[in-house]
Amino acid sequence: MSLMETILTANALITSVLSIVPNLMIIFLACTTKVAEIRQYRWIIASQSALEIAISTALAILNMTLYDDYNSMLMFICGNGVRHSIPFSVAIFSIYCIMLMLSIFTHPIAFLYRYAYICGKDRIKTLFTLRGTISTSIFFTALSVVFVFALWQRTTIAVYDAIEFSQIEGTIVVISITYENYRSPHGMAIDLICTMLFLLVVVAAYVTVFYCTEKIFKKLGTSDMHAKTKSVQRQLNFVMLLQATFPIFFTTLPIIMFFVCIGSDLQIGEVASVIIILLNWQPCAHPFISMYFVAPFRKRILRAVSCKSTNIRGRLFSITHHTSHHVPIVVVSAVNAKVTPSPSKHGLCNA
Repeated sequence: MSLMETILTANALITSVLSIVPNLMIIFLACTTKVAEIRQYRWIIASQSALEIAISTALAILNMTLYDDYNSMLMFICGNGVRHSIPFSVAIFSIYCIMLMLSIFTHPIAFLYRYAYICGKDRIKTLFTLRGTISTSIFFTALSVVFVFALWQRTTIAVYDAIEFSQIEGTIVVISITYENYRSPHGMAIDLICTMLFLLVVVAAYVTVFYCTEKIFKKLGTSDMHAKTKSVQRQLNFVMLLQATFPIFFTTLPIIMFFVCIGSDLQIGEVASVIIILLNWQPCAHPFISMYFVAPFRKRILRAVSCKSTNIRGRLFSITHHTSHHVPIVVVSAVNAKVTPSPSKHGLCNA
């Protein structure tokens, strides 16, 4: 096993734990916290956490290693359960790519929802009725599938020994993107169109996020809402803004790096796996941001930790108190080497 593969395997295990467990906590807190402002947006919070759990699980199963060669970008599927199976590898990788694209769309949708209800935009509210939600979900899922389908058109899949490129032992599934297809006039045109569409989607998403953020903060500043309500709404808005900013570094930047590697003559070998490392850490940031900055979540966690530590201290005190009253102290006499129990404080042992 190469050093890079060891790093990637450890990274996948650590990030899956740091993502799945905290995101499950966020889903539980969102569904059980009895604060009106939280309950109003609980389905958005829960759905984003569920999507991040699915992304982390897919990355942990695939355990990918990237290798950038002069002629192609190679993606080695190193996960123990799928490394020899093309159908499983392709299915999970395709689902992962679709979920990754959907994660880009979820943030502007969440901000639109909050903007519609806080600022009273009735026309936008129609997007979040049952019918509107189904239509919106189908549209963005179809758009994600189109992006993934365009990617798959440029790939070849095979099972072969990867030792030539990396120190990975045995035969594994390798997904490769050949650069020659991209460097032809037709390939470069398609590559340019896909890249421009991706950038357009990202720009539109962040314009929506920052526009809605500015309008929501302005509305909260001039509204006659209760002070506690305003505080929770500001916390939610700030948390969602941070969560929308993190994917710039952990999702958008790695994808741009991926296309730069494909379109250039760089030969960086296994260093391309830094893209995978960044993608693994993105789902870990969101739950910790929510747990720290959303006061109702933070207070419930601190209360639970405080109660647990109090119970542990109480049990330890009870055991110590019980032992001090009922266990006689044994004294060994150095003169006659007889073991005699010493008299206890309450006369439990007679001299």
